[in-house]
Amino acid sequence: MAIKNTFHEVRDFHDSVAAVKTKGKWGYFDTNGNIIITPQFENCLNFTLIGK
Repeated sequence: MAIKNTFHEVRDFHDSVAAVKTKGKWGYFDTNGNIIITPQFENCLNFTLIGK
């Protein structure tokens, strides 16, 4: 999958969601490249979808 290079760091996908870092903040995006949680956090962990 190709994602437009707008992130400074990208973690591996976990439950179809990956953490991304941009402008010093972490957020999350899905396998379609959509931001699902806007980068706003100092740190991040793997994301787990509950009820999946």
